[in-house]
Amino acid sequence: MNAVVALLPARPAGTNTTCANTIFANDLEQLYNALNDVTLTEHARTAELMNAGLRKISQKVVEEAAEVALEAVRKRTQKTVSESADLLYHLVVLWHALNIEPSEVWAEMRRRVESMGIAEKLPKPRRGTTDPAPVNDSSEGNRVPAPCITANSRAPAPCPEEQPERTRPCAS
Repeated sequence: MNAVVALLPARPAGTNTTCANTIFANDLEQLYNALNDVTLTEHARTAELMNAGLRKISQKVVEEAAEVALEAVRKRTQKTVSESADLLYHLVVLWHALNIEPSEVWAEMRRRVESMGIAEKLPKPRRGTTDPAPVNDSSEGNRVPAPCITANSRAPAPCPEEQPERTRPCAS
């Protein structure tokens, strides 16, 4: 986790928390971009991981995902948060190794929201074909309503300028 913190610039005090989702994406993009400047003297663990190659980076992603799952099953929320940060760090290193820009991942998430109402995992392909199972098609009016994000939700609310038109107001 220390490698993640060391590679991210300090956030100014008083940062608007209503735009937490944008800040989160920016933090991951800043980490991604910082990986271009990693040196053995300043960020030895990250440099060693990157030099170890794709197989080792992929192994670390799998290890961190397992640690997140184990801590979640044990209901250790603080450890789950910490391990989740480690997983995101290793995932960004993996994207960097494959030259996958974070914006490509965000675009895929947006595509899923547009087709399914939320950015959930895509359905498995139908048996005997490579075509995915059908998803809700907005042209047919089958879209799942947008989730209501309230002050009590753990999910961050979208920034006002990014709030999609399909977002419904929350019932009080």
